[in-house]
Order: sequence, then structure tokens, then C-alpha cells
Amino acid sequence: MRPSVSHPPIRQRLARRPVPKLPPETSFKDAFVEALQEDRRQEEKKIGPLRRGVKRLRFSWFVVGLETVGLISLIFAAGLFIYELRERQEERIARSWQLATTPAPGNSGKREALEYLNSQYGCFPDAIVYLFGLRCWKERTPLQGIDMSASANGGQVFLQGVNLSGANLEGANLSGANLVSADLSKSNANNANLSGADLSRATITWAHLRSANLRGATLAHTKLAFSDLSSANLSQAKLISADLFSVSLWFANLSGAHLQYVNLSDASLSQTKFDENTIFRIWAFRDQPPTAETHEIVRLVATRERDELWDTFHKRVYRDRPDLRWPSTPPGVTVHSLVPETLPSASD
Repeated sequence: MRPSVSHPPIRQRLARRPVPKLPPETSFKDAFVEALQEDRRQEEKKIGPLRRGVKRLRFSWFVVGLETVGLISLIFAAGLFIYELRERQEERIARSWQLATTPAPGNSGKREALEYLNSQYGCFPDAIVYLFGLRCWKERTPLQGIDMSASANGGQVFLQGVNLSGANLEGANLSGANLVSADLSKSNANNANLSGADLSRATITWAHLRSANLRGATLAHTKLAFSDLSSANLSQAKLISADLFSVSLWFANLSGAHLQYVNLSDASLSQTKFDENTIFRIWAFRDQPPTAETHEIVRLVATRERDELWDTFHKRVYRDRPDLRWPSTPPGVTVHSLVPETLPSASD
């Protein structure tokens, strides 16, 4: 028989075997970076040596320095361009001031000059205003104390249809000026002199006219709704078919004024001065009568219903209120052109 060969135990055999090295545990971030690097290596193998050199040159310090210098030059050029625009704007404002203040009657370009001085455009968001303090590229130029009177310009100045909405006209002299169909809404004309000015069909809503001088001014078909005329001088003014809806007339002087077919709905007439020469042909909506301390003025108001047409209202007042002395037909005007059927609201 063959002699048996002894074999070492299994544990000894396993101990003699080399221990395999397990791969280290990698995180998702390391695996993702490794995948990107491998993808980049594969891409570099596909491109030629010329393209590889161009790519390395693109990210070299020399090219990056050139790009930085170019960016700085671009910013500097933009700054010079903005500075040049500001210089031209200042020159135009100076020319407009010179044109507006040069004594000249008639239509001498003053309307366009005033409109440019009062214009405002290129306004920035609130964040830019907070950081840099620059509200608008072109701000409104105050027109305080400007003299457009007929006496200072050698005759009447034609400013027909001028747009001075939101203008600062405090203390300005516009006496005798032609302001027909002008827009003075939301303007500040406190202490302004508008005596003898023609403001027919002008829009002066939401305006400030405290202590303004409107003596002898023509205000035919003028919209004055929601304006402040406290302590204003309206003596001998011609307010024909004017809209004085919700107007403040505290301590205003209406001596000798022609209040013909004037809407005084919700107007404040406290301490308003009238005299025997004041012509009263005023009306108001029944649910919004004017407020006054004395009942004499209130008794002179013809009340109108909300849905009542002007023709029907005028005929009814002529028939039922002979004490108001309204004529059957207004002289020189058509009945339809007396008062607008719609009134401005508080949101306008």
C-alpha cells in the first residue's frame, strides 16, 4: 500500500495566502470628480495638438491679462460716454433757460423750452436710488419765480397747450400769458401770479394754488377738480362752465367773479369772500353739496341729480328756480358744451 501523505490543516493554508487589498470606499463627490477628469482626458486624446495648444493659451495668464485690460478700457469708455451725455444735457438745460428767460413776445420757442425743463425721464429702480442716490437721468428743473408776464416780455407770451404737469411754479409770474388748453395738473403754483391769464380749457386738477393771484383770469371750461385754491385771489375772474369739483376755496376772494354754470360739488367755501358784483349761476350734485358757513351761498346752488342730463337740468332750473335768474339758453355757447357729463374721480 501507498503511504499516506499528511496535509496541513485548512487554517494554516489560508493563513499562508496573501490578503487581497480592497478598494477604498469613495464618496459620490470623489467619483463625480474622477468621472469629469476621465472625460476631459478622453476629450484631449480626440483633439489634435494644435487645438490643445490653443486651449492652453486661452487660459494662460497673458490672455487673461489682455481680457482684463480690455474690460477696464470698456468701463473707462462707458464712463466717458456717460460724462459726455451729461455735459450735453447740462448745455441743453442752459440753452432752454436762456430761451425761456429772454424777453420775447408771442411764440418764440418758450413753450418747448419750458416743457424740456419740466421733463423727467430715465428714472431708475428704488435699489439704484438707494445705492447711488441717482433717481432719474433727467430730473425736473424747478421753474420757481420764472417771469413769463406780458409786461416783462413786451407782449403776450403764447404757451398754448404747454405741458407743465407736476411743475414747480411757486412764485412764477405768468400774468397775461396765453395758457389755453395747458396742462398744469399736479403742479405747485403757490403764490404764483396768473392775473389776466387765459386758462380756457386748461387742466389744473390736483394742483396747489394757495395764495395765487388769478385776478381777471379767464377760466372758461377749465378743470380745477381737487385743487387747493385757499386764500387765492379770484376777483373778477371769469369762471364760465368751470369744474370746481371738491375744490378748497378757504379764504379765497371771489369778489366780482363770474361764476356761470360752475360745478361746485363737494367744494369747500368756508370763509370765502363774495360781494354784490359776484355773478352766481352755480350748481352741484344733490348728494354732494358745497360746504359753507353761511346758508346764503347754499341757497344759490342749483341741485342736480346724478343721472340727470344737462339739457333737462338746465330747463328745470329755468322753470322751477326763477330766483336764480338762469337764462333759458346761455348766451354765446351751446347747451351741450356747458359742463362735461363725466367728472374726474379721486384716483385720476
